[in-house]
Order: sequence, then structure tokens, then C-alpha cells
Amino acid sequence: MWLSGYCLQKDICLDNARIWRSPYKRTRQTSEEFNKHMCIDDVFEDVSLVELQHGLFDSLHEDEWHVRFPEEHAHCKRHWDNKGKFYLRFPNGESPFDVAQRVHSFMGTIKRDNADPLFIFTHGITLRCFLLRWFHYPPEWYESENNPKNCSIRLIEGGNDIGYIYTGN
Repeated sequence: MWLSGYCLQKDICLDNARIWRSPYKRTRQTSEEFNKHMCIDDVFEDVSLVELQHGLFDSLHEDEWHVRFPEEHAHCKRHWDNKGKFYLRFPNGESPFDVAQRVHSFMGTIKRDNADPLFIFTHGITLRCFLLRWFHYPPEWYESENNPKNCSIRLIEGGNDIGYIYTGN
């Protein structure tokens, strides 16, 4: 099966297919483009799939954090250096650990759905947290795993993490 949306093997049945997506605009747009080629009727949104909330640093490039919020940035840097990225809770925001907790609750939803195939449209940190929880990866895996580029496609098949089959743009 080609997941780019251009060709689908004729013997693949999509009667039980479902799309879950973050309600953010870019994931809606991406899933809609994808679904123009797949014609999946069951499309749902879940707020658990939104990206990590960066709090004070939201919408700022990382290079600006220390300029706009020097004390908060210094606190985050100390925490990051001592405990790692996974446990760092951003000021007025959340940590990847928090994202992993909300993603874990979403996993109950998709297990009850029993959809096959299942397509999830989400964001980089949220995807990494999903994989961490789904495959019981340790926080060190999260630390070493880079965020995917926009529109990357990661395949989970037969209970295995196949990896990225498209590395985005």
C-alpha cells in the first residue's frame, strides 16, 4: 500500500478504516488532503493529539526564549541539563511527560475502536510520546529520537515500529 495517497492496492479493504487527528488547523488540512485520495468516512478529532503546550515560549523560536524570558529560560536550562527534556515542564505549559500521559488515555479510545487500518494525524512531540507509550520505550529513547519533519509518515504494522516510510519536508 502506498501511504502517500496516490495508489492503493485493490485487495486492501478500507471498510473499517478510521482517521484520528489533532484539531489544530495544519493537521486538519493534512488529513483532508490525505483523505481526498483515501475516501475514509470515519474522521474524528481528539484534543489529546495536540502538540505540547510550550506556555510562555509558545510561538517563539528557541533562540528568543532567553531574550524574552531570561529567568524562566535559565530555570528550564538547569532542569533540562539535570533531568533531561522528557521531564521539563515549560513555564505555564506542559512537559513531554504530560503529553505522554494524555496520549496514553487516547490509546484506550483507539483500542476500543478496533479500526484497521488506523491513520493518526498529530504533531512531532506528540508522535514521539505516542511511540514511547505504545512500545514502552524508556525516556532515554525520547531524548535520542529527533522530532520528525512536517508531513512525515511513521508506520506501525503488526505490532512493530517499522519507522518512517516518508521523512517529510
